[in-house]
Parts: sequence; structure tokens; C-alpha cells
Amino acid sequence: MSQFWAKFLSIDGETFRLDTRIYLKDIDAPRKGDLCVGAIVGKNPGSAKESTSSGELQPIELDGDKLLPTVRNIITKAYVEANMPLPERGYVQVLNLFYLCNKNLAQALASIEKFSEPQLCKSGLLDILGGFGGTIRPATGL
Repeated sequence: MSQFWAKFLSIDGETFRLDTRIYLKDIDAPRKGDLCVGAIVGKNPGSAKESTSSGELQPIELDGDKLLPTVRNIITKAYVEANMPLPERGYVQVLNLFYLCNKNLAQALASIEKFSEPQLCKSGLLDILGGFGGTIRPATGL
């Protein structure tokens, strides 16, 4: 069981973390109908690591990452203070400016420049925007 899930891809020796989810309760595995209750934007995935290289949603090994647990604690506290139950299978989607994993931002920026078309996570933003209704047309580069 885990609260932190993501997909990992290895491309040209670099690791990319996509579709990162912070679940408000422990789950055995993500499901298609899980409820996105919010989103945050970070610069890039830092020190959290993959447990396997499956390309599927999998538990994240935090490896000292403090952002994901901090976000979970803030959102959970907001539900408690609002006297609202935590939604079953509710999660916060993590969006990033870019998805290359490296806790050193300068190194991450240097590494991302090697890619003419860096790996992007289209599904996260589209899923969140889809909750607002209407037709979604991603901007160039999304």
C-alpha cells in the first residue's frame, strides 16, 4: 500500500517521472475512476525514485523527498479543518515544468537540453482541465 504513485520512463540514460499522484489515503493500486481533488505545480521531480521500471503507475520510493508528503499533509489538514471526510481514492495530481528526475536543478536543466523533444506528461493536465467541461485543445508543447 502506498500514498505516492507515478509512472517512470528511462530515455537515453535519463529518468522521467510522469503522472505523479499523491493519494490522501493508502491504496493498493491506482484505478481509472480515482478522483483528482486538486493539483500542484513543481519545477521537476527531485529525489523520489521508481520501485521498478515498468512504465506503469507504481509506488514511489521517496528517498528523502519532502515535497510529496508535505503536500499530502497540507491537503489532509484542510479536509480535517473543513470537517470534511477524505474522499475515497482521492488524489492530488503533481504537474511539473519538466519531468526529468534530478534533485539538482542546474544538472536537470543541463540534461533536459539534450532532448530536442523532452518527455511531457499530457494526461495529467488534460484530466484536470477536463473536469471543468468543454473541449480541451492542448497548447503547443503540452
